[in-house]
Amino acid sequence: MQTKDNMAPFILKQDKLTVEISQTVKNNSCYAVIIDSNPASIHRIVLSDNGLELLSDNPYFPKQFFSLSEQNRVKVIGKVTKIIREL
Repeated sequence: MQTKDNMAPFILKQDKLTVEISQTVKNNSCYAVIIDSNPASIHRIVLSDNGLELLSDNPYFPKQFFSLSEQNRVKVIGKVTKIIREL
């Protein structure tokens, strides 16, 4: 899986990722997700009592908050387990 710039500088656009398929979420870890019917993207997921927040490491990409009633819009594909970067 390739990423966009939203996770730079931690994950770069040209990096390749390994994703372990799982819907179990560990707070503040990186996951591949599908929002609505958009292409998959990588975000840190922060869980709260009110819903979940998708964070990007790149400050130019805003946080996305989904309330408990909106969480069904976010499908977790799996956890990013490996970043492959060519030099």
